[in-house]
Amino acid sequence: MPLADEPTARSFMNYPFRKPHPGGPHAFFSDFGYFFSENELRFLRHAPERFVQMGNIPWFDHHAFEQVRQYSAPGTLTLSLRVSRNPDHEGAYRYGMLEPVIGELKLANTSTDPVMVDRNKLKGDDLGIVIQREGETEARMHRPYLRYCMRPEPVVLQPGEALYGQVVLSSGLGGWQIAEPGTYRVYAALRTVADGTAASGAGASAGQVMAAPLMLRVERPASREQERLADDVCTDSVGRVLALGGSRVLHGANDVLREVVDRIPDEGVAKHAAACLALADTVPGKIMQGGGDGTGPRLELTTSDTESGWQRAEQAYGDLNAAAETFGHIRLTRNIEHMARSLDQQGEGRDATQLVGDLARTLESRRVKPGVVKRVRKLEQQLADGGGR
Repeated sequence: MPLADEPTARSFMNYPFRKPHPGGPHAFFSDFGYFFSENELRFLRHAPERFVQMGNIPWFDHHAFEQVRQYSAPGTLTLSLRVSRNPDHEGAYRYGMLEPVIGELKLANTSTDPVMVDRNKLKGDDLGIVIQREGETEARMHRPYLRYCMRPEPVVLQPGEALYGQVVLSSGLGGWQIAEPGTYRVYAALRTVADGTAASGAGASAGQVMAAPLMLRVERPASREQERLADDVCTDSVGRVLALGGSRVLHGANDVLREVVDRIPDEGVAKHAAACLALADTVPGKIMQGGGDGTGPRLELTTSDTESGWQRAEQAYGDLNAAAETFGHIRLTRNIEHMARSLDQQGEGRDATQLVGDLARTLESRRVKPGVVKRVRKLEQQLADGGGR
């Protein structure tokens, strides 16, 4: 029962702040009878029950989310959620089973005027992400392991400029949300005026921007080994290590990651496992010990194992183009820069320089922002000159 769009109808189903009502919201509510239109009433009376029963059709997938996004007036800011790989013929991005899904966020100024935003906008509570698996009616809110508490840091985005961020979508405080084989849709929305930093404009008046839904498809297990490892990988501790990039204290999770690298080395998840192990091996750190023996807590320095770390790095980054597709450009760049600086400080400047140079060439071939490539090239030169220490 298709319904014609009624953008000026005084109906519960319209958004007066988004539709072209003469006089705006004030005029809309001054003439609002708190009722549905005649066509909507006919639909409610005669449409199939599942279309009109409250809660039977998911809001995010079939109804308001897409309507609001598609019919919103162009605003000052535009939000996008993407991954660093090509879609299939149906527009879905395919992932191997157990392979972590790392999304990249972009908040762009698509207007012709400068706009002020919080530099940390994509890290705070103003960002909301919902994940729904096809065939399931209940959508789940994504809750990341880390929650940031930061002062607003206003910056001005010139027309065409953008802020970037990453989000690990596979797992969070609610468990593993993208793990079982199937098709998933990911929805992202961002409040834009909660901190008072967004500029005025058509999009800012509504107070939020929405990204186009991201469709993901998780493949069935490629082998019995992969299927057997699923129960060990899809746990809270392993999810945390994969999401946060490594751990020096979650030894059980690290044992699982070593098993993944040894038993299914050709799968995408093995690259993530090797990257976590490589960072823990090559980057020295501090561990808090004690506190239960009456001596009080104390910090202990950890030592590095560059030989083991370099071997793990080869497993993770031996094919940098493939690594870029599974890690995303943001995480790949961050991981390699971090590890390269640590290697240089330990006297392995030659290997560090080569790794960063390979990264720069890979990013350039993938047409990553010239500013990012320039920054990586600068680090390469510093390492080559011995100035990265």
